[in-house]
Amino acid sequence: MTDHPEHDKLATIQDKSQIIGEFIEWLPTQGIHLCTFHYQDDRYRTIYASITQLLAKFFDIDLDKLETEKRAMLDNLRQKNTTT
Repeated sequence: MTDHPEHDKLATIQDKSQIIGEFIEWLPTQGIHLCTFHYQDDRYRTIYASITQLLAKFFDIDLDKLETEKRAMLDNLRQKNTTT
């Protein structure tokens, strides 16, 4: 485990996530679209969440924390580069 728990989670599920993401991308080529049912108007509506958002939710990865970790890693690298 590192100081970057969201990245650690991401690394652990990367293979599964890749396969699921490819499957989700494939669905519309088969005429299949992800939808949700709205009871108030009795209609289905397309889900506009990105594949990244769907996968993050499924695998319990916080995208905001992931971005914060990325920024911290970049800041750390920049600091190391300016001191050498």
